[in-house]
Amino acid sequence: MGFLLPKSPFLIFGDFSFFMLKNNLSIVEDKDGLRIKVKLHPQSSRNSIDGIQDGRLKVSVTSPAEKGKANEALIRLLAKVLGIAKSNIEIAGGETSREKVLLIQGVDARQLNSMLKF
Repeated sequence: MGFLLPKSPFLIFGDFSFFMLKNNLSIVEDKDGLRIKVKLHPQSSRNSIDGIQDGRLKVSVTSPAEKGKANEALIRLLAKVLGIAKSNIEIAGGETSREKVLLIQGVDARQLNSMLKF
């Protein structure tokens, strides 16, 4: 069972923490880094972060969803926005799906939240 820290958006569950921050992006922090859910829209008219819906970051990329091109564009865009190396972001789930789970290292949940203001 988890518990909420006083005056905090953090829920603590043993080895990982769950965050539901002001912008409603759900973030899980564990020993490996931060995990966020992403809804990817490939072959869009522009590369952009379009907001948050149902706890997922909505991201559009111009690359097609073939041979990992859209995944590469997603990682490239988020690395640029977050100011971290592309090697600090990996797809932890949903590699061939539009709904993905990303593992992000090199930032904490508060930094991530401040960099993804909407």
